[in-house]
Amino acid sequence: MGPCQRASRSLGTFWLRLVARRFHGQHALSRLSPLIAYPKAWSPSTNGTIRGEVVFLDVKTTADLDSYKDKLKGKIVLFSPARNVDPLFDPPAHRQTDEELLGLANAEPSADPPPFQFTAEQGAVEELNYRKWQLIQSEGAAVVLQPSFRDAGTVYVTSSTVPYPPDVPFEKRVQAWDISKPVVIPQAIVAAEQYDRIIRLVARGIPVRLEVNISVRFYDDDPMSYNVIAEIPGTDLKDEVVMLGASLDSWHAGTGATDNAVGAATALEVTRILQSLGSKPRRTIRIGLWSAEEQGTRGSHAYVATHLGRRIDPPDGQPGHARFEFKPEYEKFNAYLNFDYGTGRIRGVFLQGNEAARPVFRDLLEPFKDLGASTVSVAGIGATDHMSFDEIGLPGFQWIRDYMEGNNTRAPHTNIDTFDHVLENDLKQSAAVAAFVIYGLAMRGEKLHRKAFPSH
Repeated sequence: MGPCQRASRSLGTFWLRLVARRFHGQHALSRLSPLIAYPKAWSPSTNGTIRGEVVFLDVKTTADLDSYKDKLKGKIVLFSPARNVDPLFDPPAHRQTDEELLGLANAEPSADPPPFQFTAEQGAVEELNYRKWQLIQSEGAAVVLQPSFRDAGTVYVTSSTVPYPPDVPFEKRVQAWDISKPVVIPQAIVAAEQYDRIIRLVARGIPVRLEVNISVRFYDDDPMSYNVIAEIPGTDLKDEVVMLGASLDSWHAGTGATDNAVGAATALEVTRILQSLGSKPRRTIRIGLWSAEEQGTRGSHAYVATHLGRRIDPPDGQPGHARFEFKPEYEKFNAYLNFDYGTGRIRGVFLQGNEAARPVFRDLLEPFKDLGASTVSVAGIGATDHMSFDEIGLPGFQWIRDYMEGNNTRAPHTNIDTFDHVLENDLKQSAAVAAFVIYGLAMRGEKLHRKAFPSH
């Protein structure tokens, strides 16, 4: 169980369509054109069908906002300018080439990224967007529409926007899912090409009428998120743990097949293989299926904090370094391997800077050279659940994958993230490779070496 403190939501009814009207003699004729669109996650309802003209918030500076005062109440607002749609010359699916894998094998350890700071230009854009959201809320707009940053009819959904000044750090912001119920305007994402068409019509002075209905239900009686944990007990080293896992959550426009149902399914298949073989690992093999990865790896963070340890940063504005608080299980933990980034084959493993683990993984992956799964890279990759372990000094690793249409290249988070984009043979290879590696780690005489960070 993880202290995510979020309301869950179910989508009942949604439609968005263009309502075109023309006159034939004395009679008004209507033509409906459905639009490819999805509500943002945790968008509230529109409280019925909203039908009316759109207003394009065409502003380039904060001074331009004054011209829209008293003009947005009850309106359907186009928040963003038209999105340029470039032709696609390269196929969206991609397998790691030999040159790319060699580059990973020869990579230097990834440096810790510097604290994020907006450039002056980015800061100006963020400030303008914040002021736009403020105006929309204060004026009482009915719905806000934005274009997808995928194209070809692919709609990439995100979480609803809660406006904050740019200088407020992301981790300090209350998000749309929070049980405190922050003020959120109903919001939807529209296919880029259709959004651009509406912008062009408005620019030519042609009135555009849309009809939108968002009907959702929020469930906040139980604000907790839940992890699923299971294990194959070890034998002589049963108090030590080798762990594998994947996130369970996904976005609502599709079924989350490639992000991350395939990751959870592959992790489950690894444990099924080991169990069906009647294996008796020395160390306990434990699987974790994590909730709320998309909200900041909250499920795996909660597990790590409860069972292994946590990082404690100094209070805001006070000097000092982070300190670490460790649980008794910390010393018995051996390794965690994570399944994410789509439906492609395993090509090796990212060491996350743990160079001492290279010979171990090199030996374990040696039998899979002919399957293209032998690359060991000291480089790191972030933004998923292995980081919850790595950031407190535990050996946490992510597989090197053929990203195919994963890693935000096409399907994940979109309306095409369905079973059609799952590659069965790639997942079979991944399960076989991972089962061998996980079992090998569970049978070794020694635990994996840990990085020097953090000291305790």
